[in-house]
Amino acid sequence: CVGNPECNLNSWFQNWELHYCGLHFYSNDFNARKPAVGQLGYKGSWPGIELHNFPGGTFQWLQQSLNNLNQSSVEVNDNSIIMMQHHPFRAPLGVPDFIYGWSGSQKEAFRAMFSSIVPVERFWGVIA
Repeated sequence: CVGNPECNLNSWFQNWELHYCGLHFYSNDFNARKPAVGQLGYKGSWPGIELHNFPGGTFQWLQQSLNNLNQSSVEVNDNSIIMMQHHPFRAPLGVPDFIYGWSGSQKEAFRAMFSSIVPVERFWGVIA
């Protein structure tokens, strides 16, 4: 549990990694923690994503995990890093990104962080 300054509450993030047979899986919890619009009858949290870029949040956890992988003696081949997350980088056709997927600035922040640590050739893709 970490203090989430974006929502002014404590949050638990379900992030994990698995290294198996030369593949490197990262499960990222970018799910929004903001409450849904109760006035419209929605319950739970907003369906969008948040980077959670603060100490203990998903973005910094992933950044540190990729740094650890990059600095380890483990061989990292092309197409061997696989991200698993609820939200795809692109929303389905006809659905605005800000509702379901990543905004342009969120995608750019992710790309910049990832490519500053790991060569892009090593990224296989996202299972969403």
